[in-house]
Amino acid sequence: MTKVSNINSVQYVSFDHQISVCGGIEEPEQFIQEFSVIRNAGENDVVSLFLNTPGGCLYTGTQFRSVLQRCQAETTAYLESGCHSAGTIIALSCDNLEVSDDAFMLIHNYSSGAWGKGTDLVKGVLEQDKWIKSIMREVYKDFLTEKEIEKKLFKSDDIYLQAPEIRERWQRVLEARKLRAEEETEKLRQQVKDQLNSL
Repeated sequence: MTKVSNINSVQYVSFDHQISVCGGIEEPEQFIQEFSVIRNAGENDVVSLFLNTPGGCLYTGTQFRSVLQRCQAETTAYLESGCHSAGTIIALSCDNLEVSDDAFMLIHNYSSGAWGKGTDLVKGVLEQDKWIKSIMREVYKDFLTEKEIEKKLFKSDDIYLQAPEIRERWQRVLEARKLRAEEETEKLRQQVKDQLNSL
């Protein structure tokens, strides 16, 4: 009697999408391909970003943050040397952070310029300031203390971090993320329980 096979082999294809951000972070149109790769990465893939940058365009940094937050793949930033300004937005938007012994981080308030009619300038600067501060609070929460954000970062006091302190602060971020995930799970569990009890 021929034995019927109970084995079904399924092959999954996965990719490690490796993206290098070296040098200045230019305007968003220079990173169209990188954004597309991150958007289209699947849940079986990984996205690895290798960072060595003095920073650059805030709009590019925030767009990286946006696509990384929606990415289905696991994302890891590798700090291989300097990671400053907009580069820190990219790094802290990833799921994982690998910090080399030579890593160095600079976090600072934004720089900008404006021109036009006086009333428009005032309104535009105030609205931009509100927008950027809301992003910074989200990006740096848990990594920086609330006092560091409000009393140093927003007062244009530059924050410099060496590799050991970056690693220590990243552990705080991971712990805070884990706690929020557990709280969200418990909240959903309670909602299901309440719905069942109401039947």
